[in-house]
Amino acid sequence: MSNLYKSSSTGVGLIPNRRQAINYVDCTATPPSENEGDRYILDDTGGSVHANWDGASKLDVVTFRDGTWCAETPVKGWSVYLTTPNYELKYDGTGWIPNWDAYAINAASAKTTPVSADKLALLDSAASYSLKTLSYSDLLTTLQTYFDGRYVIVS
Repeated sequence: MSNLYKSSSTGVGLIPNRRQAINYVDCTATPPSENEGDRYILDDTGGSVHANWDGASKLDVVTFRDGTWCAETPVKGWSVYLTTPNYELKYDGTGWIPNWDAYAINAASAKTTPVSADKLALLDSAASYSLKTLSYSDLLTTLQTYFDGRYVIVS
């Protein structure tokens, strides 16, 4: 596959900062399939990693190659694209977290007419750019207040 690299020191791995098609699986269960090129992230479900994962650890990226599972310990900055559900994850050094960036936004379906209960995602600059939501209703209230303070209705 074009999104793999071969290194004599690490074996088969992911190219950092490049989207990879992958699935998240229960590390305590047997592999769902063992076809050449199958690739998964092992979750951190309680319990031990199933022996059929050939010595892999929780949160490893595993790829089925030449009849065995090749495990790679993720490195901070790795990015993968989950096929189910349909969004991107990144490894932050301690775990896999949603990567709410242009990839996820571009993959989302469109909505032409928002309603009050809808939520918008935003990065809060006052909270170290953490992901927050804003309701469409609150956005309309904020805009109304802003524009009412700037413009006067002329009759």
